[in-house]
Amino acid sequence: MKICIVEDETVIRAGIKKMIGSVERWHLVGEAQNGEEGLVLVSKKRPDIVITDIRMPKLNGIELLQQIRTIHNDALVILLTGYADFTYAQQAIKYGAMDYILKPCKAEDLITILQKAETILQERRSSRKRMEDLESIESEFRTWRKRQRLLDLLNGIDTHKYQLNEEDHLASSAYVTVLSIRVENDRRFDNEFTLLKEHLMSTLRPQELMMLEPSRSERLLVLGFQNTLNSRSIQQEVLLGIRGSKLQLLHCGIGLPERLPEGANASYNQSQMALKRTSSHKKCINYSDLYHQTHESPFRFYKLEEKLLKQIRETDMKSADQTMEEIKTALSKETDSNALQYLHDLHIRLQGEFHKVDTAHFKEHRVNDAMQLLQSVVHASVRSVEQHQRSHSSYVANRVLKLIHLHFHEDDLTLKKIARLVQMNASYLSTVFSKEHHQSFSDYLMAYRLGVAKEALEHSSRKIYDIAESVGYADSRHFSQVFKKNVGCSPVEYRRGANRS
Repeated sequence: MKICIVEDETVIRAGIKKMIGSVERWHLVGEAQNGEEGLVLVSKKRPDIVITDIRMPKLNGIELLQQIRTIHNDALVILLTGYADFTYAQQAIKYGAMDYILKPCKAEDLITILQKAETILQERRSSRKRMEDLESIESEFRTWRKRQRLLDLLNGIDTHKYQLNEEDHLASSAYVTVLSIRVENDRRFDNEFTLLKEHLMSTLRPQELMMLEPSRSERLLVLGFQNTLNSRSIQQEVLLGIRGSKLQLLHCGIGLPERLPEGANASYNQSQMALKRTSSHKKCINYSDLYHQTHESPFRFYKLEEKLLKQIRETDMKSADQTMEEIKTALSKETDSNALQYLHDLHIRLQGEFHKVDTAHFKEHRVNDAMQLLQSVVHASVRSVEQHQRSHSSYVANRVLKLIHLHFHEDDLTLKKIARLVQMNASYLSTVFSKEHHQSFSDYLMAYRLGVAKEALEHSSRKIYDIAESVGYADSRHFSQVFKKNVGCSPVEYRRGANRS
């Protein structure tokens, strides 16, 4: 703790200096003999504590206090005053002085006030650290949530319910085009990819351009536009950008511009299909080149597909198997060539949304073989969704834990408040938290608070009401009741037992 002394009497300065020197963790960083020198000293040294006399030449203590508030508001100011200046001291408290000491000051009085100041500073630092941690967690969670909502949009999750809000990616766009990009060797990918993004930004001028990283060697470029744009124009600029970045190992599939939000999933699937058709001879393929259509979907069994995708997202393996049987029956009326083409396209769609599966040689299978392969992809996709849900739930639950640890001392802390902080549904948070930690939010919060309280009872002499307030109980009587009910004894009895042991 850094301390400055501003006092015009040499003897008093020396006495205070000696008192400060008696405590190892306190450091005197400067002393001044009048208010003007004191102001320069505070500006230069930025002390934690300023001990100043009220009556001084050039600038009195109250004037100095007012000046300190403009240049170093964090400093705590302690006033030295005689009985005749007592009224001034009380006035100074109104201006923000921490406390005052009557002259001649006793060592124990000064040390007591400095210890009080030390506690205030520690609480300030702890509070700032909590706020910084909270802001970091909230920022991280918002970024993750924003990215997750974009992924949900691309994957078609609850698209019919989806509404873009102003914090979302693509909020200012009306149309979206997705580019799926893969490289054979990713050592130089990030630097060169930046050049490609800059080229597209300068030529196509999208409202927004986001990058997602499904894997180390694959990227999604999501371009948002206010007006629809011809996909061939996008393809042309991508090719120019690839040449400009000299990235010859890049393969790119380009989806059609689709209306937001309902068309995002279609553009993503189109880009995945196009990417699968790229080769060493043709590294950039536009989806419209595959089907010679503009906006018509190649999926001929749309309702069955959507039902299958919904069942996979809900991890309903049994229903998904039944839907696959329905698709098999419907395909029996098609030629083998058409059926295999359709199964290949569906395979790509599943692969793009749920699971990374090698689709090489898919067309060489017979229809029955292709159906069996697709069945295994469906099962793998269900497992992939289950794993993702577990990972997502764990992430959310751990974020809730961190917020509890930061806010447990607040007496109005509730699950709804946490839900507002992370911008999620309280009921969903409750379910996820209980599933991950095998107890409810309220039970965990109470147990954590009581754990902190027990530590304080064992290792400090703080008053019961003070401990109660510090762990989020404004009513110490209620705290004692909760403590006794869950611990088996009152806080006082617990402290006595801890002291005896």
